[in-house]
Amino acid sequence: MQLNKSIFLLILLAGTFVSAQISFKAVPDKTSARIGERIQLSFIITTSQDLDFEQVTFPSFAGFQMIGRNVGQNFSYTNGRMTKQYMETVILVPQKKGKITISGGYVMVDGKKYQSNSVTFNISEAAPKTKVQDSQLVFMEVILDKNKVYPNENINAEIKLYAKSFDALRRRSDLEVPGMSDFQVREVSKNKDRDFEQEMINNQVYISESIAEYQLTPKSTGELVIPAFALRVAIPIDMFDERVVQVRTNHRSIHVVDFPANAPSIFKGAVGDFRLLTHLDKNDVNTKESVNYEIELIGEGNFSSIILPKIDVPKDLEVYPSKTRNSFQTTSSGEKGKIVDRYVMVPQYGGSFKIPEIEFCYFNPKTEKYITITSDAQELNVKGETKQETQTKTEIAKADSIKQDSAKSMKSILPEIPSEITNIFKKPKNDLSVDKQESSSNSSWWYAGLGLPLIAGLVWFFVFRKPKEDNEDELDMAEFNASALKSKLKSDLKDLKLAQQSHDKDSFLRKANEILNDIVVKKAGEHKLYDVIEAKNILSNQVSNDYASRWEKFYNDIQSMSYGMATNGLDLEGKYVVIEDLVKESLK
Repeated sequence: MQLNKSIFLLILLAGTFVSAQISFKAVPDKTSARIGERIQLSFIITTSQDLDFEQVTFPSFAGFQMIGRNVGQNFSYTNGRMTKQYMETVILVPQKKGKITISGGYVMVDGKKYQSNSVTFNISEAAPKTKVQDSQLVFMEVILDKNKVYPNENINAEIKLYAKSFDALRRRSDLEVPGMSDFQVREVSKNKDRDFEQEMINNQVYISESIAEYQLTPKSTGELVIPAFALRVAIPIDMFDERVVQVRTNHRSIHVVDFPANAPSIFKGAVGDFRLLTHLDKNDVNTKESVNYEIELIGEGNFSSIILPKIDVPKDLEVYPSKTRNSFQTTSSGEKGKIVDRYVMVPQYGGSFKIPEIEFCYFNPKTEKYITITSDAQELNVKGETKQETQTKTEIAKADSIKQDSAKSMKSILPEIPSEITNIFKKPKNDLSVDKQESSSNSSWWYAGLGLPLIAGLVWFFVFRKPKEDNEDELDMAEFNASALKSKLKSDLKDLKLAQQSHDKDSFLRKANEILNDIVVKKAGEHKLYDVIEAKNILSNQVSNDYASRWEKFYNDIQSMSYGMATNGLDLEGKYVVIEDLVKESLK
């Protein structure tokens, strides 16, 4: 008994030891800084085990502007034991002076919540502006390619460091980038090798180095200020000593003027110089065969914020939501390349379809004019029955079905007339005898007198009673259809499960489409094929907007699978679970 208790205590202590091996700390690179000076704050998770943990949830950074974020991992082994560190580092720029405390962040590790320590910073006033003198040993400047721009027009800002001697540029810190809330900032990729040049400034020779380059896009109009960039340089004093000095750029102003008046209604803020192209990957297809349609915008401008116009196609072309592909780079002169929107279209009927031209409007800052460009219209030829032919066949089939149903209904409700009554109207056989003719004539009058009231009664029964019976039959049929449809949905689910288990993609997709339409029929109370818009409106009104959106998403998934996308058993299993939930919810 004593031994069991000892083992239990050892296990408990071991679990405590493992838990103690997880730590979560917030570590700053400094706690004192000036307004506009960059600070790095790292959130570090340390563990001796290979555990699963989620992304760090940051605290509020009130009083700071976050301008960057880095993620890294580190592994080390000591005496055969592993230590794993996961770090998320944020780059903060203080915006006001005073003592500012950032509370702890938290992270979930193996389902348990860990919180880091808080950090307090002492923020002082920004460093005073100093005028760069020509005789200075080292200084730094922001070189702009333009000082006057329009909204969304890109500005190239190059940060250059100058020194009287090459030795003054050998050792420097990383560039401290200020927060720029008035601009969208994108760094231009540069060669990692340091490149030095010799330049003449005010008749004095300087060695220069390009430190960094940025594309700045103004977010508003008026006078916008680019704050100071900063770094530290180690300047040699003699062979054995050096002096570290901080070098800062001057603040630079940008004048952003508003767009000219009378902009076209289709202008959405695109600035630059562009070309617009559209094309189909094939012009001749069959019904239900997919075709790709692309809109391509090529050129130079503010690609990061451009949204291409939507297409307007004939209703008989089923169109799926577009997928956007970006293929542009940030260069010294702006964003160059292209963006492409791709649509998948599936024609439902045969015929010739015209996809209208697309219009796009942009502002060219060089010519200071609005320019509207138009793509070519595209022609799609579809082999198969036209919509009118399909509708005609459907109407004929429907009419034949109604005719057959009516004949069956009349046959079922009209009773067989007894032979005694039909004999009344049978013509008597001819006889050469006059007596027999008289007798036959008298007999015919007698039968007619007896049969006419009986026939009148039958006419009254079937003519005046029929509407009521028809109405009763319709009510019975409506009740039967609702009940039958419910049973059918349950039965179809079983068939769908069999198709999924046997990996029969075609049967699965056919049955899935049938079930999706029957769900709408059940809610609408009318048997017919519904298109996506009708179905979504019915389900939104009868069930909920969320249910209608889930139905529409699943419908689009099924259609995509129907038109050539590869599918395996796992895909079908997942799709079955989704449609099973939709059916169960519709039966409530």
